[in-house]
Amino acid sequence: MVRKLYDISEHPGFSRDIPTFWMGYQYYNPPVIGARVTPEGFPANPYHKGYYETIITFYVHTGCHMDAPIHMDPKGWAIDEIPLDYLVGDGVVVSIPKGEYGEITAEDLEKARPQIRKGDILVINTGWHKEYAGPITNYKKALRFASKWPGLVKSGAEWLVKRGVKNVMMDVICADAVSQTEGPKADGKPGDGSYASHMILLPAGIPIVEGIGRDVDKVTGKRCTIIAVPPKVVKVDAMWCRVLAMVEE
Repeated sequence: MVRKLYDISEHPGFSRDIPTFWMGYQYYNPPVIGARVTPEGFPANPYHKGYYETIITFYVHTGCHMDAPIHMDPKGWAIDEIPLDYLVGDGVVVSIPKGEYGEITAEDLEKARPQIRKGDILVINTGWHKEYAGPITNYKKALRFASKWPGLVKSGAEWLVKRGVKNVMMDVICADAVSQTEGPKADGKPGDGSYASHMILLPAGIPIVEGIGRDVDKVTGKRCTIIAVPPKVVKVDAMWCRVLAMVEE
């Protein structure tokens, strides 16, 4: 038996050309990535030559990132406090295909195969990651990706809490269905502003990862070990992370 690793983080990686949640609300806040010293060695001052250094400033809910429980619960874990077995462990990647404004319900999760078990790190592949585009490359497509995604509705979130999963990961920009987010939006339907799925999962101690993609199709329908370890930044509500799936083949 051979163990193989798959990168199921956001497809192109973290860069300036990345869609953000607030694009749909006419506010685009990409990461700011600068260089103290360029790869060619051109320096910020003449004493810095021969190495490359970058400086990044970003909103923590950008790209493939993990929401910690404290995001919606002041008594919940911050990123640096999440137990390790919620970040690395047995998991399952299920296919629940949904298109524009699609809604994932308790019934969808009950029917998903392989069966979702207590203690699982759960990855939901809706297929929406295939619609990904960077706003510099294709702004119109990126705006659609950030405005019309499918997501989890209240009944689905409640089902996951009852099932006892440890972490929920999805290939969308926001785990909540659009109908549960806020409006008005530049290119999509307004929602009720409840963020019901976040408000159910996070206070229950279930972190959320948004922005899954890349090789997720290669591990869909499989049980595997999921690895998602964000940088240990103290007392933050979210942080980017690279997500890997380890499969025995």
